[in-house]
Amino acid sequence: MRLADPTRHTEAITSRPLLLSAPARLTRHGGQTRLTISHPHAEAGWVEATCREVAAFFGTLRRTAEQLSPLQC
Repeated sequence: MRLADPTRHTEAITSRPLLLSAPARLTRHGGQTRLTISHPHAEAGWVEATCREVAAFFGTLRRTAEQLSPLQC
């Protein structure tokens, strides 16, 4: 949870289920892979923003890890 929101301390027992309880579907078509997450909770906006921030962080790691092959990334 610290990676999801580094600016404040959040209790894992209350905030982690928000991120883990969303069903997701992985779709591959035309050389692209898409992950679609459906979240029925009232805090869906926060979950979406948090997931986008975490994905951007991992994207930054992927671009800066020059020692790794594309398959390892």
